[in-house]
Amino acid sequence: MYLKSLEIKGFKSFAQRVNLHFEKGITGVVGPNGCGKSNVTEAIRWVLGEQSARNLRGQKMEDVIFSGTDKRKPHGMAEVSIVFDNMSQQLPLKFDEVCLTRRVYRSGEGEYFINGSPCRRKDLKEILMDTGIGKEGYSMISQGRIDEILSQKGEERRLLLDEAAGIVKYRTRKEEAEKKIEKTEENLLRIKDILTELDQHMGPLSEQSAKAEMYLNLKEKVDFLEISELLKNIKNQKQGIQQKEENLKTTEEEIDRLLEEETTLQQVLESREENLESLRISINEARRTVEEKKSEMDENRLQSQSKLQEIQHQQQQIKNLETAIQEQQESIQTGKDRLGRLEENTVSAFESLREKENDLQSNHQILTEQKKLVEETRERLEESKTGIVDGLNQLNRYQNQYERIHTLKETTSQRWTAIKKEMADKIASIQAQQKLYEEKQEEKKSNAELKRQLIERINREKESLEGHQKELNTTQLSLNKLNQDLQRFTQQKNLLINMEKNFEGFQRGVKNLLKAVEEKPELSEGFHGVVADLLRVPQGYEVAVETALGQALQFLVTDHDYQAKKLIDFLRKAHQGRVTILPIKTIQPRKLNQHENNILSEFSEATCALDLVSYPTPYEAVFSNLLGRVVIAEHLEAGMQISRRFRQQIKIATMEGELIMPGGSMTGGSNSKQQDGLLVRKREIEEIGHRMHQLQETIADVSGRKDSIEKMVIHSKAQLEDWRVKLDHLEKQEIRIDSSLDSMDTAINELLRTEKRLKSEEMDLEKNHEHLMAEEQKISDEMEKTEEKIESERWEVENDIQTLKTEEKQLEALQARDTDFRVEVAELREKKQSVDREKRELEDQLKQYHLQIQQLQQQEEQAARDRQHASEELDRLTEEQKRLEQQLTEEKETLEKLQQDEENTRQTQRSKAKELETLRKSQEAVRDQHTQMQMKISRQEWQLEQSMEKLDFYQLNSLEEAEEKVQTPPEPSMNTYSLKALKEEMQALGEVHVGSIEEYRRVRERHHFLSAQKQDMEDARDSLQEIIAELEEKMVEQFEKQFKKIQASFQQVFQQLFNGGTAELVLQEPERILYSGVDIVAQPPGKKFQHLSLLSGGEKAMTAISLLFGILLVKPSPFCVLDEIEAALDDSNVGRFADFLVELSRDIQFVVVTHKKQTMERVNSLYGITMEEKGISKLLRLKLADLDESMIAG
Repeated sequence: MYLKSLEIKGFKSFAQRVNLHFEKGITGVVGPNGCGKSNVTEAIRWVLGEQSARNLRGQKMEDVIFSGTDKRKPHGMAEVSIVFDNMSQQLPLKFDEVCLTRRVYRSGEGEYFINGSPCRRKDLKEILMDTGIGKEGYSMISQGRIDEILSQKGEERRLLLDEAAGIVKYRTRKEEAEKKIEKTEENLLRIKDILTELDQHMGPLSEQSAKAEMYLNLKEKVDFLEISELLKNIKNQKQGIQQKEENLKTTEEEIDRLLEEETTLQQVLESREENLESLRISINEARRTVEEKKSEMDENRLQSQSKLQEIQHQQQQIKNLETAIQEQQESIQTGKDRLGRLEENTVSAFESLREKENDLQSNHQILTEQKKLVEETRERLEESKTGIVDGLNQLNRYQNQYERIHTLKETTSQRWTAIKKEMADKIASIQAQQKLYEEKQEEKKSNAELKRQLIERINREKESLEGHQKELNTTQLSLNKLNQDLQRFTQQKNLLINMEKNFEGFQRGVKNLLKAVEEKPELSEGFHGVVADLLRVPQGYEVAVETALGQALQFLVTDHDYQAKKLIDFLRKAHQGRVTILPIKTIQPRKLNQHENNILSEFSEATCALDLVSYPTPYEAVFSNLLGRVVIAEHLEAGMQISRRFRQQIKIATMEGELIMPGGSMTGGSNSKQQDGLLVRKREIEEIGHRMHQLQETIADVSGRKDSIEKMVIHSKAQLEDWRVKLDHLEKQEIRIDSSLDSMDTAINELLRTEKRLKSEEMDLEKNHEHLMAEEQKISDEMEKTEEKIESERWEVENDIQTLKTEEKQLEALQARDTDFRVEVAELREKKQSVDREKRELEDQLKQYHLQIQQLQQQEEQAARDRQHASEELDRLTEEQKRLEQQLTEEKETLEKLQQDEENTRQTQRSKAKELETLRKSQEAVRDQHTQMQMKISRQEWQLEQSMEKLDFYQLNSLEEAEEKVQTPPEPSMNTYSLKALKEEMQALGEVHVGSIEEYRRVRERHHFLSAQKQDMEDARDSLQEIIAELEEKMVEQFEKQFKKIQASFQQVFQQLFNGGTAELVLQEPERILYSGVDIVAQPPGKKFQHLSLLSGGEKAMTAISLLFGILLVKPSPFCVLDEIEAALDDSNVGRFADFLVELSRDIQFVVVTHKKQTMERVNSLYGITMEEKGISKLLRLKLADLDESMIAG
């Protein structure tokens, strides 16, 4: 098997798809730094499964995707494919050629493929296991891999040897087996917890199941007696219904007779009603006619008034229009006069404008000539000013030289005076330094005494601080212990509270209903909670009360029975289990009677359970029903005496948890790991809360004491720090004194040297003074000549300035006149435009006036026509009003006659209606009698239906089936049983859960199943442990065998590469051979035997390379990638490395990334990586025949 090719696309700097084809032997990859050579080896590492982005020189896996350049966009995907020749079938795949592909997207998603088929990374890792190929194998060797071998961690070197020894697959299987064992142990722990919980439930369930079976036996007998009684009731009800139906038939005949009489009388009334209706129609018609006439008259009257108003309005409108026409004619005449005046103004404005434009043009020509004259004067003035400036600059330079020389003369004089003064000061300083030296000596002695006293104080304070710190540590330990206890109690309390919140210990139905009430507010109406949450039990009595109540602790309490029904319906529809609910309004209290209380008072070791517990008053009936006839006894013997005294008619619970039921049955014994009950859990929460309060108070006291000690420690530390600062100050002061004494000796010597230097400087100053005097006189003469020339130039400039001022004044006057002319022309133009605009507007207005006069004249003519038409309409309406008044009189007379006929007909109708009412009362009495009979029959039928429905309660589908059932009684002697006695016996059983029979069966089957599963898991765990032992045995055997071979091969390669010497691999923990790290010790020629870390850099690198080559000799890898591993070697060692590489290449394919000339010379083929475009790697296949020595060196 060997590496055939590598295809890269979008990986790091390879933006374009590149293909590298590899041949047997050595393939080299070369190129300048930063061009992307290492990206080739990283692409191989990545496609073989590397998961660490840091090992690929990135922060996250998306960093391997080409990120783009200034000219190219980033890629969204990176893909690398590597192809192996698998003719030898070394890879466990039935393919002659295997292509592994890895792809990653910028979104973070990744994919693996084997020959184009998707796979997992685990699949890829498994096929490469123990081949030496892979990200952790010895086929990928980079400079970083060399560093790992050179590091101090023997465990990292051990991974390399495991791969070479071929035990990686065994170690992987062992780790997988250990994970399976760990998972199996976790499952076993969970199963044991479940079994423990089932054990705790099976005991109570067994008791409940037996109790339920007894209950079902009694219920069967009760059902038989109740069904027999029900059949008798059904028979009597049927007979009663038959008798009432016969009486009902007689009543129905009487009703039919009365109905016939009612029909005859009704026909007479209907005939009279028709006549009456005809009269009512005529009357209504007459009334409507009268009203219509009145409406017509009113409408006619309103129209007349409207027409009269319209005539008046038209007259006024005509008058207004005549006035408006007169006003418009006057406006037209005024506009014509104004238009004549505007035309005269237009002619005058045009003449003025033409004159001003001529004046403006003439003035503009004069202004242009004056500007030219001013510009010539200015140019002449500027030339004169330039001459003056040049003269002034020259004069300024002379003045600067003169001042510099004068300054030097003054500086020389000042320096000579200063030298004299400095010499006197130095002598005085020597005397002062000698006096200060004596003072510093005294100060040094005083400082040493203060330092000694301060050190003694510090030592005493340190002893005090150590005592405070010991006390503080003791207090802190106590406080830690208290906090741990508080934390433990807090965890216990939180655990119990969480159990309460999660309704742990409650049955399935109760738990589901409590959760539903929390989530569905509509279910919470009238809901009070669970019995266990509604009462408080004195400490010590929890077990007894829990035993007495049993499952009743999980009963629910509501206000009314309909609320209980709603909750039960919810559970039934949702298939969420069963519950028992106690409605406060319907629950019946049960208490000991006076006689029974007297009996109980005879026993000092017993009391009524109801008297022990406390609860809110509204729940009196609930707890009276549950505990009113329950007695708590100190022990079982007392309970038995009480039971016999009460003739086994009450329930008795003991403080130990035994139970004596009515009827005499007894329950007791012991449970393994009995789970705390609901009441005990509440008491534990309260007790833990009390303990936590006490602990918090104690913690506060200890914390206060700790704070006090800490203050003392802080004070001591502060005092020590203050004294250390003072001591440091004294030590620094002592150093300063010593430094001052040394400085004084130095200062005296310096003063003597200064005196000699000052004398020499005085002689030099005298010579320099004479030279400066001569130079000063020369510069003074040049300055006088320059000043005369500047004065002449200044006179010419003043004359030019006066001339320029005169010319500029003339120019300004011309410009002002030009501006005035322009303003006047602009004003005249605007005035002319304004007159033209006003003229146009006035002409438009005159046209509008003429148009309005025409419109007003048309309106006046229309108003006159409207007035004539309205007058004619008013005359017509007056005639119509008279006609309507005559018709109204006639219609009123007709209406009065019809109303008289209607009254006569109504009197006759009322007489017949009274007869009909009497008949209907008789009929209603008979109907009431008939209805009463029907209601009685319906009630009897409803009772019969209820009785028949009760058959459904007993799961009987028909009456015949019920009669057949009572033919086969549960026992032959059923006639001797009393239904009341059987029911009392059932009630004495207390709360019974019939579902506990099935629940007990289900729990028992689950217990058996889990027990079998537990055994299977234990067997599997034992089997896995045996497999691990076998794997470890194989691993030890194979590692020892291969380790010896690698040891010998390593020594051989080391001697060959070093030309002598020896080296050895040493296990750090030989007794733990599978887990031991590996150290390397070596002895290069001429040196002693020592650890790898003590060798030089080149020796370390060569030793690591020796180990890698030694491994390859023992277990050759199909191919090997070397990334600049010889970088740390010098030229002589590189030569030996390259020669050995050639020797190994006979059996192993090598891909070498290198910068070394000697390595390049020995490769069979060469790839060059360049970066012609910034950020883009380019691949070149080079022929070695075309390479000269200079190219290789570059």
